Amino acid sequence: MARSRAFDPLRLLDTAVDLFWIKGYGDCSMSDLVAASGVARYGIYQEFGDKDALYRAALQRYRQQAVAMLNAKLKTPYGGFAEICEYFQSFSILLQQGDRRGCLACQAAVDRAQHDPLVADIVAAVMEDMRGAFGRAVTVGLARGELRVLSKDALVEFLVGLQRALATMVRTSMPAAEINRYIQVSLTMLSR
Repeated sequence: MARSRAFDPLRLLDTAVDLFWIKGYGDCSMSDLVAASGVARYGIYQEFGDKDALYRAALQRYRQQAVAMLNAKLKTPYGGFAEICEYFQSFSILLQQGDRRGCLACQAAVDRAQHDPLVADIVAAVMEDMRGAFGRAVTVGLARGELRVLSKDALVEFLVGLQRALATMVRTSMPAAEINRYIQVSLTMLSR
């Protein structure tokens, strides 16, 4: 008789997302995943394959969660400049709470994308998702006259670049006050 799976793969993926996000790919071992999830190594390998495959699955899970969160914060499709500001100011709130994880996709771009074309594809998809979400908010902001008059594409690329920069900054020891100043200056440059 075949043994039934005694764990929820989505919960395991959520645990993997958290561990890879906090520790990075290189510093997260299968032993760490077993200890944190309570799932036997055999179960992880049987469900997902090797560490690389689990990492890619966790990154896809992160993509789903990150896109949902971004769209919620931007109040897609109705949010404009105020919602863009709230999204970027949420980095300040996370810093105050001691959260310096940044963005798993940005981390993956540095850690793994140049070594794993499938990771590179997922990272590119996350960036396109981000462009789409910011694009909708920029369209609203431009229509309301809230944003500096530049092309939509230029504004979207600025926002994607700002997100990438902040995601990197928060992973460093850069003081929160400096990061907050960078956010405020960047948002001021966007406003009309």
